[in-house]
Amino acid sequence: MATGRSVVVHDFAPLGVPVDASVQADLLAARIGDSLHVVDLTTGAMSTFADTSWVLGAIAFSPDGRHIAAELARKPQLNLIDLYLFELP
Repeated sequence: MATGRSVVVHDFAPLGVPVDASVQADLLAARIGDSLHVVDLTTGAMSTFADTSWVLGAIAFSPDGRHIAAELARKPQLNLIDLYLFELP
């Protein structure tokens, strides 16, 4: 930022520490634990994708911003990692 100011765009504090945060247009995606959280920055509405049978890895928006690709390992076979595509609401 040219002004040197810091701005909080979304507070994930009640959920945990966000990692792998990514922004596409008005959407913010972040991995918190093994859950994927997507926030509409214009409305504050949040969608959560979670399943206790997976371990979530890196995430990335599609170029059109309508999907998120994610690395997922299914428990208990954590050495088998697949890519999944989540359609955003």
